Amino acid sequence: MFSKALRLFVLVTLVFTFGCSSDDDSSTGGSIEEADLIGTWNIVTLVSELPLDVDEDGTASENLHTESDCVVEQLIFNADGTWSGDSEYALEFLTELQGVLCFDNSRNGTWTLDGNALSLVASGVDRTVSISLSADTLSFNLLGGLGFDTTVVIGSYSKQ
Repeated sequence: MFSKALRLFVLVTLVFTFGCSSDDDSSTGGSIEEADLIGTWNIVTLVSELPLDVDEDGTASENLHTESDCVVEQLIFNADGTWSGDSEYALEFLTELQGVLCFDNSRNGTWTLDGNALSLVASGVDRTVSISLSADTLSFNLLGGLGFDTTVVIGSYSKQ
């Protein structure tokens, strides 16, 4: 049990530190400007490609907000190339486990933007993610590109 819990903790930390990736950047119609990304973004939707019953109430839903009351997250992109993120949840998607864990999860690092490719560096690890931006809504796949065969979970954020 301890080794499963340790694996889960490591996976959860990786997912929320660097788990944002998607190959879909069609909603922007072109490159995103750095000025468009700078600011504070609050999560507004967390949608799974497959219905999940993470609260184990017998009803599965694609909307993970209805499956957990702790889906709260804020991302801040600063003009000086630094970023920070605070959330109260983490996703767990191992073969035998699927769920939303509730705990404080903070991280920070540096960022650069090249078109729709956002590079995030935190704790010495560099991760490039593809984002889409439409009006004041930023979206990306939280689990894509991690090397796990899991469902796609799209997080959408609204600019504060």
